[in-house]
Amino acid sequence: CLLNDDMFINRPVSPEDFFVNGLPKDIGLMSPILPVKEGVAHIVLNDLQIINENFNRKDYLKHVGKFFNWRNGLSNIRSIILLPWNRIMGFYDQHLPLPLLKSRYEEIWDKFPNEMNQTIAGRFRSDSDYSVWLIRYWQLLSGEFVPRKLNFGKYYQIQDDTSEIRDEILKHKHALIVLNDNEGLQNFNQTKQELTMLFETQLNEKSAFEV
Repeated sequence: CLLNDDMFINRPVSPEDFFVNGLPKDIGLMSPILPVKEGVAHIVLNDLQIINENFNRKDYLKHVGKFFNWRNGLSNIRSIILLPWNRIMGFYDQHLPLPLLKSRYEEIWDKFPNEMNQTIAGRFRSDSDYSVWLIRYWQLLSGEFVPRKLNFGKYYQIQDDTSEIRDEILKHKHALIVLNDNEGLQNFNQTKQELTMLFETQLNEKSAFEV
């Protein structure tokens, strides 16, 4: 399972929260890509270009029970709205830890060596790069996933007011959380100290990995 440095386990989880019978647990929801400043839309569009060269609407309709699943609730409307288009317009990305199959890593690297080597050759992110989401999208359209509820994790932008994050951590509302940095953060040192002390009250014992 792939975790970024802004992702945290907020309450006990089990291997079955990420893989069931060898299949990743994920959310099959379609959603158009919306470019925003300082975002990664360019990179996601690069991923989708490859996806559209290899898949189309009929591929996810083969797995209609996974893409239009009761666990998605009203969010299924996202996928329904995009049904008129044969092309893949985008996926709903929660920015949570990604359960990915090693075999799919290998397949993507074998199929697109130039694109992958170009991406890892750069020291910094570039608009011409490709992302690990390409592997996720390939898995989803191949039907290689078990549907998971949307509320398994939650994404937060770090603000000067940490009350919402504090409430999340103290009450352990979600199993996984993402605390992403924010350009609007004014009191960085104070906010960092608050969050560090908060985590220390909840995670005051080192894991076996840290010892």
